[in-house]
Amino acid sequence: MMRGMIRNLFYNCCAISHSEEWLLNINKLNTYSHVFNGRKLVIVRTGENIVEPNLVREAFDFDAEFIYLPNNTELQEVSGFIETLGQLESINPDERTFYAHTKGVRYAPTDAKLETIRIWRNAMYDGCLSNIPQVDKVLDTYSCCGCFLLKYPFVRNKWLFAGSFWWVNHAKLFSQPSWKVTRDDKYSTEHYLSGLFPSRASFYLNEGRDKQTMRYIKT
Repeated sequence: MMRGMIRNLFYNCCAISHSEEWLLNINKLNTYSHVFNGRKLVIVRTGENIVEPNLVREAFDFDAEFIYLPNNTELQEVSGFIETLGQLESINPDERTFYAHTKGVRYAPTDAKLETIRIWRNAMYDGCLSNIPQVDKVLDTYSCCGCFLLKYPFVRNKWLFAGSFWWVNHAKLFSQPSWKVTRDDKYSTEHYLSGLFPSRASFYLNEGRDKQTMRYIKT
């Protein structure tokens, strides 16, 4: 009998109104909505210079549990991260959650960096979501997996998935007593997993293609 994998989505959406980058993110996520057969939690940020929440909600072509939280310009996606993650708490080894966010929304449409950000984020959506059999197999052994894995060779256990797109196994995450601990800064979601797991517990999903992408971006 095949095991029934449960795949949840935890997504942070900040729809800054100066561009449609938020919508491009959601459109990309929509193409992979079939991946998620568990709970789908979507934080929708509210506040000044942010698209009206109902319009944001309408952009998703799948059902989800929408959580409306004020935008915190200092903490950004870290605000409400642990509290929302806690709604998914379980120690089922066949349950896993994908975390991502609307990357690139803070850049103005004329910003020269935006083209690079779009290439990067599309590579992360595709790298994390296009080969789910691989993800399921990897997370039977590893605690987490993702794209653009960076390791710092001269600093003990310093590593991260650059860009904050990653999968995590529930049993390995929520069995950690310190899963509720996070740094009080806007980069905490990138460093969150490395505070729980050694680098050997992480798996690089898209290593070869990521390196090609980075070489292309830098040229």
